Parts: sequence; C-alpha cells; structure tokens
Amino acid sequence: MHAFRALTLNVWGLPTARDRAARIRAVAGYLARADLDVVAIQEAWLPADRRTLIAGAAQGGLIHARTYNPALAGSGLMILSRWPVVESGFTPYLLNGDPFTPDFYAPKGIAHARLDAPFGPLDVYTTHALAQHSNIGGVDRYQPHRIAQMVQFARLVVNRSAGAPALALADFNVLPGSPGYRVFLTLGGFGEAFASVRPAVPAITYDSRNPYAPQTLTRRLDYIFYRGGPSLALRPTAAEITHRDTPRGSGLPAYSDHYGVLATFEVEPAPPRVAGSARDDVLRREMAREAADILRGGLADARARQRRWGALAALGISAAGILARTRRRRWLALPGAGAMAGAALTALTIAELRALHSLLGELEVLIHE
Repeated sequence: MHAFRALTLNVWGLPTARDRAARIRAVAGYLARADLDVVAIQEAWLPADRRTLIAGAAQGGLIHARTYNPALAGSGLMILSRWPVVESGFTPYLLNGDPFTPDFYAPKGIAHARLDAPFGPLDVYTTHALAQHSNIGGVDRYQPHRIAQMVQFARLVVNRSAGAPALALADFNVLPGSPGYRVFLTLGGFGEAFASVRPAVPAITYDSRNPYAPQTLTRRLDYIFYRGGPSLALRPTAAEITHRDTPRGSGLPAYSDHYGVLATFEVEPAPPRVAGSARDDVLRREMAREAADILRGGLADARARQRRWGALAALGISAAGILARTRRRRWLALPGAGAMAGAALTALTIAELRALHSLLGELEVLIHE
C-alpha cells in the first residue's frame, strides 16, 4: 500500500503584497522541511519568487517543478512533485470576469501535471478561480463565470483523467455547499479530502483575524479534491489546515493571506464496479440542470450589457459626427473614446455569449445522457 501527502497554498505573491519577499522565503523554508510529495501553489507571480520556492522545495525532496506561463505575467500557478512529471499543460478559462475586476487581466486557467508516482500515473490539477470581489455576504455578481469555470474544469478532468486517479488542489474561491462547490464535485466525480476526514471542522482558509487578510469575511476557499481511477482508489486518511502559525524566526505575522490545506492519502485497489450508478447519473443530470440555469442567467445579463455597450458605441459615433460638422472639433476625443470603449466592450460581451453557449451545450449533453 502506498501513501502520500499533498498540500495546496495560495502564497499571495502579488508584487505589491505586504512582506512578499520575506513571506515567500518563509514558505520555501517550510517546503524544505515539511516532507511532502505533491504541492500546488497559487499566486506565485514573480519569476524570482518562483525560483525561491523551487529551491526550497528541492531541499525537501520536491525536485520536479512545473510553472505555467501562458502570458507575459504568468499564471501564478506551480506544481511541485517528489515524482517525475511526464506531461503538463495549461488550459485557459473561457470566462474570467470583466474589465472592471483585476482577475480579468490575469491569465487564469487550469494547470495540469501527470506524475510518474510509485503506484502509477497520478494527475494533479491546480487553479485560482475567479474571486467573488465583494465583502458583502450573498453579493456575487460573477457567479455565472465562476460556475462556468467549475463546469469547464470538471469536464476537463473527466475527459483527461479517465484512466488515472486525480487530485485537484487549489484556491477555488467557492464556499462549501455553494453551487460552484457542488458543480465541481458532482460533475467531476470528486470527493473532498478535509470534509471526508473531519466533517465537523469548519476548515477556514481565509480568516479575518489574519493580519494580511484585507476583507472582513471569514471563509473556506481552498480545497483538496480527489477522485480514483479505474484500477486505483485514493482514500484520505488525515487532513489539516496549515500555515496558521507565525513563520518561525521570521518576525512575520503569517505566511500569506490564505491558510494552506494538507491531506494524506492511501492508494488502494479500486473497488469493483457495482450496479447502482444510476443514482449518480441522476445527481449529475440534476446538477447539470442547476448549473445550466445559472449560466442562462449569465446569458441574460450578458445580452443586457451588450445592448448597453452597443448604445454607448452608437452614441459616441453620433456625437462625434455632430461635432465634426461644427467648430468644436477639439472635443472629438471624448465621444471618440466612448465609441471605442463601447465597441471594445461589445466585442468582449459577444465572446462571453459564445463561451456561455458552448458550456451550455456541454451541460445539455449531460442532462440528456
């Protein structure tokens, strides 16, 4: 029987983040002594910080590292492993908010690495999903995009990891029991490690008592999800919330604005397939319907925005035309800028509509299977 330990941690590596370099060094020191097998890192934005983390991880036996840089700024995602990486890749999200939120400008997506573990292939995924961007409970204007991300992620794992056990460990930015949480677990066929081992513990990973946490809400946002393969099953045997303490000898109040999640797994032969999966099929169809309803709400919102941005573009063009025939041509820049902004936002909304239609098509297939 094989056992391994996996960790996920959002290191809050924004260039302007408080005490960033010192905190990254503290995380690297932790990795050097923690005796881990698989680690997923989010928000390691700077190349220097990634090098520091890779060096610390290597001291701890995590000698294989993958970073994911689909654009100049990078994705902020890393996968560190004790075992060789035989395949890796990055899949951008189809939807990621709008130009009025910082997430829109980050290359968000799904990082993947297939590991050559002692028991066979193990697929590891990490991501940093779209945040709620609200400090008010129940206010979540980006829910359709986050649901779209969870649908895309779950379908990717089902299709790519049909032949191997898989972990998805990340800052998912979903709350326990929320639609995003349930969509990912149900459509992806996942279990959640901490909830499986310690169901009565709240497992907070974003705490208002953390000196680095800028928001006042206390939430659980980070998870380790797992699913078995056709011949091997993963069974979580222990789980804990990490990095709540002060990094020893550093003088820092915390490692990050997030806490980490650590889980221990045992690898076992998969149980024989038994009849009774019909209930699972029913649950998947019901979840697909719920997700589809949320995405349809996103479609309605996107169409309304498309009309508003189109009206802005038309108004700007009309105003520019009027000014061009007068002696006030020096004011042309203002309506011209409005026309260009409206046209650009209209184009983005059209792309959003296409992505929503594409994901709705995938959900319709699940609903009618």
